[in-house]
Amino acid sequence: SAFFGAGFVPLYDPFQFGSAKHLGEDPNGEWKLHVTDYIPAVDGILNGFAITVYGHERAPGVATVASVEVNVGGEALDVAWTAPGEAGNSAITAYDLRYTPTDGDASGWTVLEGVWTADAGGDLEYTVTGLTDGIEHDVQIRAVNGSGGGMWSEAVGETPTSSRCVTGGAVTDRANTGLIYDCQALLEARDTLAGEGSLNWSADTPMADWDGVVIRGASERVTRLALGKKGLSGTIPSELGSLGELRWLMLHSNRLSGGIPSELGSLSNLALLRLSDNLLEGQIPAELGRLSSLVQLNLSSNDISGPIPAELGDLGSLEMLWLHRNGLSGPIPDALGRLSGLQRLWLYSNDLSGGIPASLGDLANLVAWRLSGNAGLTGCVPAGLAAVADNDLAKLGLPTCSGN
Repeated sequence: SAFFGAGFVPLYDPFQFGSAKHLGEDPNGEWKLHVTDYIPAVDGILNGFAITVYGHERAPGVATVASVEVNVGGEALDVAWTAPGEAGNSAITAYDLRYTPTDGDASGWTVLEGVWTADAGGDLEYTVTGLTDGIEHDVQIRAVNGSGGGMWSEAVGETPTSSRCVTGGAVTDRANTGLIYDCQALLEARDTLAGEGSLNWSADTPMADWDGVVIRGASERVTRLALGKKGLSGTIPSELGSLGELRWLMLHSNRLSGGIPSELGSLSNLALLRLSDNLLEGQIPAELGRLSSLVQLNLSSNDISGPIPAELGDLGSLEMLWLHRNGLSGPIPDALGRLSGLQRLWLYSNDLSGGIPASLGDLANLVAWRLSGNAGLTGCVPAGLAAVADNDLAKLGLPTCSGN
């Protein structure tokens, strides 16, 4: 029964109570109904109760635009974003993107639905094309789940601009962003590399006509720099380390000075590195040990000093190692014995010292070696190494180890 006016009225039908206090709460979890009889003298029976929760799915929270960068092909922007911290009541199924000129009508957004979908997967990124170079655009992202789209992210602005490699004609295929990046890197490197010499690299000259530049492969990328004997007198630019498809880097027989950039260790496809017959100094970067595709390494006839990095023992594809006629010092790393495919080892005319690692005697594919001209080498020559027919054992002046 319930009290109305001056007395109690019997209630024979279900009585429904609602609660505005719990609006917006998560319905998951344990719910309890607490009943208190404040007037025990009045008879009443509670036959039962039920709790019904009404609500709807929540849309996702706000995504964040991580970056908006100029696409080197021009008339486009590369957009990347991060997922919202709150996905809502169901998984995110897609992302929408919208853009507008920054100084344009606020209502003039162009909406692109489903620029990313859960079915397709992939990184949270998208390239907006068909823009106008020189005009800044604002970009926003929103997440979508089963209940619809969330709020749009904060706008991030950027101005699309074509690379000078495209506008000048060095690269004619603006969709080949990899080659455009190669072009930009080489233009930035040109003067540093040439020094008092000259290279005809120019945004106004087709890359196919550039000195020493070879473009090959289905993706049309720079695969070779053949610049030996070109009269170059600068230094080796770090920008060369960004040529991701480079297979050959030949800068031998010039007058290059300075050090070897550690950035060259990023050239994962490099098979041949020839920097011999220059005026290079400093130490061999340990990062060169990351060149897993390297077959030939020639740093001979320079002024390179310091130790031979043990990391060179990680060059699993290496067949030729020429480090002779430098000022290398310290011991020969035992790690060189891991170069199972090594065929030629030239370390002569340095300042190396200590014993010759026994592991070098286990190089089954070795066909020639030179170690003479290192006055500090001591001990004996491993029997396996001495058995290699093409050697300078006589010049080295050390005995062959016995019992091996």
